[in-house]
Formats: sequence, C-alpha cells, structure tokens
Amino acid sequence: MAEYDLVVIGGGSVGCAAAYHAAGEGKRVLLLEQFQIGHNRGSSHGRSRIIRHSYTSAAYASLAPAAFELWRALERESGQPLLTMTGGIDVGRATNPAMVACRDALTEAGFGSVWLEGAEATAAFPQFNLREGHAILWQSGAGILNADLCVAALADQARSRGASIIEHAAVRSLNSSPSGVAVRYQTDQGEVTVEATSAVVAAGPWAGRFFSALGLPNELRVTHQQVVYYPVENAALWATGRCPIYIVHGRYGFYGFPVSDRPGFIKVAIELETAVEDPDETPRDPDLVALTRLNAINGTTFRGVRPEPADVVTCRYTETIDRDFIIDRHPDHPSIVLASPCSGHGFKFSILTGKLAAQLATSDKAASAIPNWRPQFALNKSGAHVQALATEWRD
Repeated sequence: MAEYDLVVIGGGSVGCAAAYHAAGEGKRVLLLEQFQIGHNRGSSHGRSRIIRHSYTSAAYASLAPAAFELWRALERESGQPLLTMTGGIDVGRATNPAMVACRDALTEAGFGSVWLEGAEATAAFPQFNLREGHAILWQSGAGILNADLCVAALADQARSRGASIIEHAAVRSLNSSPSGVAVRYQTDQGEVTVEATSAVVAAGPWAGRFFSALGLPNELRVTHQQVVYYPVENAALWATGRCPIYIVHGRYGFYGFPVSDRPGFIKVAIELETAVEDPDETPRDPDLVALTRLNAINGTTFRGVRPEPADVVTCRYTETIDRDFIIDRHPDHPSIVLASPCSGHGFKFSILTGKLAAQLATSDKAASAIPNWRPQFALNKSGAHVQALATEWRD
C-alpha cells in the first residue's frame, strides 16, 4: 500500500492549495518544497496580487466567483485578512480589442460593469491623465490579495487538516510505480523515496524540467518580472477605497495598485519579456531599461505620484505559449497531474486551480466532469473548442 494518497511537488500558492483541499477530503498528503514556504525565487511571494472578474475571456471571468468564495472561506478558517475589495478598472483606447473583449466577457459571464469616456471618465478617476479617445471599464468585483498571507494560510490550514509539509526537500525523480508514483527527494539528511497513489506537479519555474523528464513537450517560458514602488504626493487620491486596482491596455500598458501594502506608496509594473534560462539562478537585479520606461509612464500618466522609484522587487512568471493554464493528467501516466496555472495571471485563481489539480489526482472523474475545469487547461487542446485568451494589456 502506498504511503500517501497524494504527493504535491512545489509549495507555492497552487501546490499549497492542492495540499489544503486534498487533506480536507481526508487524503494522506505530503507536500515537498525545495526551499521554504514563502520563498522569493518563484511567483507566489509578495504582499499584493490583483483579483478581478474583468477578463478578455468569459471562460476565465466565470471562474472568479468560485475563487472569491474559496478565498473568503480560507479567511474565515484561518482568521487572516487575505482579501481587500477595491473595485477595478481597465483603461485603454475605446477601440482597443482587449478593452472591448473585457466588456463583452463580463456581459457574457453575467457581471455588471460601467463604461466611461471623456470628461465622465476623468471625473470618476482623477488619478490618471487620460489621453483623447481613451475609455475606462469599471467593475466592482476586484481587489487585492495579500499573497504572502494567502500562501502561509494555505500551508498552515493544510497542516491543520493533516497534510505533511517538508521544506528544503528537492525532488530528484518522479516515476510511475505499481502503487501509482514513486517520488525521490533530497534533504540535508539524505535521499528518501516515497510511494503515493498520485502526484501533482506544481513546481512553478521548475515545472518545465518535470515536463521534459516525463516525456512531454516543454513549451513553458520563464521570465524575469519586477514591480516598482512610487511615493504618492496626494495620499487621499490614491487611498484604497478611493482608487481601484488598474490595468492599462495598449503598447505601453501596465498594471498597478492603490496605496495598500506600503503606506505612502503605490505599486506598479509593466510585463517584461526577459527570459530566465535557468530557474536555479539567483533572482536578477532590476532591469534598468524597463525601470526607466516605467518612470516615464508614471510621469505622463499619474497625478499626485512622484516618478522617482523608491524600491524595485523582482519575481518570475512561468508562461505557456497561449497564456492559458495547464491543469491536466499526464496522457500516459494519469496518476500524475501537471499544474502550471500561472502565466502571469494565475495567483488570483490558485486556491481554485489547486483544488482542480487535487481533484484530478485523487478521483477517476473525467476532467470535463469536474466543476470549473475548462478545456483551455488541457495539455492537448487539438479539436477542443476553446475561447481564446486575448493578450490582456499587451497590444
């Protein structure tokens, strides 16, 4: 008999969520994290992440209610303040395809929104210098997740539900076994091999190595990203409750937050294309060219914000080619579930996508029979009718 029902590889938000949900179903769960829970070498650290309904695809927009519900349930269970509602806006040319797609997706998913242009938009959101022809799409269902608290709460509650979590445990191999899977990992005390009925691989930037080792095409791309903190001159204008989270679409698009995790500062970022070839390399220094570009955007777009950066914090994205998530069973080894539901927009859903990965790993149900699983999440989408995810704020 296998020692565990489920081994989870990776202790970021998705891996911790998978362990949390599986343990809640009474499964014997082991989670292996090569560093420590909450480390800064992947994609789950930091004190703020956007959560929203507004998406260019109704398939993703319609996942938001379930994610919100699960985060609120975790708040109640853990006693931690995980989610702050702020409302959210998309900003861009009124004819921008992503803007129009967000509005249409909200309508298709049954969520209300408000479309503003001209003087009406400027009056409603005076934080921004809007260019001629730009519009604002406002939606109440958006806010900020405290990422560090979320991951810690998932790990703590997984332990409370009976899961075992071993930190500083680097997985050396994952193979099929007579009982399901065999996982060999390394700790300071030496190598250990455990057997389990199934496994979830939620290894973030290291996921591509598991794809290759398991005979799957590795089309995942890891990139360097950075967020910048700017000091505000008008604290009331940028306060949470007065200012929403914001996503600006277009060639020089960016996203950002009101004053939230650092009093007196807003957090802003543009998405970068800088490839990280080796996920084991130490986090990179800030990209000064990108920082200069964001400083210029700040100076022309924001009101009441100084364009001199106070701090730059780095992280990584692990992206698929089409930016859709991957949450699916291995085609030849169905006891192994591959979960790469990130692609730069996945943290908000991680408490849900971790649950989907755990359900795939611990049940015999077809993926399509599991609530909230989407055809977009399949490893092989050939022949499947899916609604394309537009490139968000990338023009």
